[in-house]
Amino acid sequence: MDGVEHPPDIGRIPAGVPTGGRPDELDGGVQGTNERGNVGYLPVCPPPGESYEQWFTLYACQRDIGLEPGASRDALEEELESATLVSKLKMASYRRE
Repeated sequence: MDGVEHPPDIGRIPAGVPTGGRPDELDGGVQGTNERGNVGYLPVCPPPGESYEQWFTLYACQRDIGLEPGASRDALEEELESATLVSKLKMASYRRE
């Protein structure tokens, strides 16, 4: 899943959010299961000196998703099918020195 559900009044996700289901830093937001099978965001870590592109899909939803911490990507995608008003694919570039 590697996703985070957070309340609409949060303008950004802060750096250093601890892993776990409902960290205080997300003000009630929920973290799902990442590709390694752990709960929480799995950060990008490209090889030193190489640029890396990370693609994100942002969703505007008409209702709360309501998944429990640790939910799978499949569970999130199923909920998003009926909750999404609009989505946008965005790219961020990273480079590690």
